Amino acid sequence: MGSESLGNPRLWQPTDQQIANTNLKDFENYLVEQNLSAHFKDYFQLHHWSVQQSDLFWSALWDYCQVNAKQKGQTIVDKAAHIKDWRWFPQAQLNYAENLLTTNTPQEAIVSYLENGQRRSLNHQQLQAQSNSLAQALIKSGVQVGDRVAGFLPNIIETVIAMLACSRIGAIWTSCSPDFGAQGA
Repeated sequence: MGSESLGNPRLWQPTDQQIANTNLKDFENYLVEQNLSAHFKDYFQLHHWSVQQSDLFWSALWDYCQVNAKQKGQTIVDKAAHIKDWRWFPQAQLNYAENLLTTNTPQEAIVSYLENGQRRSLNHQQLQAQSNSLAQALIKSGVQVGDRVAGFLPNIIETVIAMLACSRIGAIWTSCSPDFGAQGA
């Protein structure tokens, strides 16, 4: 039921121009350009199509987002008996950090606010450089693909850098904030 049927007027509705400038509309145009679908009347029609044609939808979204991978695989969704057990792109081989760090600009990439209110940030170039530098240090220390690396670190920029560095080389990252205390960790 829409909000109107409950007697509640809409608080806001985007203009046609705002809708035309969304990533979702750009994705819809991509689907049309690739001859994967016709234009959709509204969001609900797109949603219905994405559920009915889930393999096509997710494969197209992968391509639209230009996922960087060694392999996408032929199987898009490995559908087990129950949806909670479905596996998406089970043959795919990709690196999370490679996909996250594709932008190398002076534009802000990550922002943090410390408990004392101090604002810190890194741009894409700095984030890439620092994660690369730590990845090289980890490799020099003997960390390899599949190794586990753990950090007892607060939720700060350096923790994200450590996760990206581990992911970059194929190591498994885990962390726990000191806020949890020794018992929680």
